[in-house]
Amino acid sequence: MILNYDETKLYTGENDSISVLDVDFQNQKLDFNQSLPAKKIYSISLNEEETFLATCCVDKSIHLWEIKCKTIELYQIIKTHQLGYNLCFIKHTQFIWLPAEQHKINCIYVYDLQNGEFQLQEDKIIHLLQDDTCFDSFLFPIVINKERNIIAVRHKVTVYLIQVFQNGKYKIITHKNLKTDEIYGTMTNNGTALILWDNLSRKYQIFDIEIQ
Repeated sequence: MILNYDETKLYTGENDSISVLDVDFQNQKLDFNQSLPAKKIYSISLNEEETFLATCCVDKSIHLWEIKCKTIELYQIIKTHQLGYNLCFIKHTQFIWLPAEQHKINCIYVYDLQNGEFQLQEDKIIHLLQDDTCFDSFLFPIVINKERNIIAVRHKVTVYLIQVFQNGKYKIITHKNLKTDEIYGTMTNNGTALILWDNLSRKYQIFDIEIQ
């Protein structure tokens, strides 16, 4: 589920569709606008200009939808050949996607819009710690702070802080192994602190974010 930036439209992923709803907070109204056919949705993301909507699905694919003035149309389907539970637009024409399977390569894939298609950028792949102990989960969405150009990503049992550079590449700043895959977390609005909760310690932990 995701709300657009001026809070007038709500996109919700369901078992067999994406529902687009018109939102009117002033009059407390929620009206159906459109339904998009889709398999079970694990993650949904909207780019900042609200021209593309991305979803990752149960059928091991990423769907890109182009948002036009009055309609939303399917733009591209990317076959990933493995499950993924989290994706997020980082820039207008760039998003990241996390594979979820237990025995696959542990990394974050980066896709850029080039020549009219979103394409995997081999030179921008972010390699994570190898972990075959469990599947990834969708309990902790990707969190981005555009002012400080950092993102927080939980993959399996580890939380990563990653810096985003202007050239579209990435660097892991630090990481923390919480020894459990049941982790929830977010970042403060100003990007100066990371708040985590996990089912092993069963307590909140707050970490200051300092970038040299």
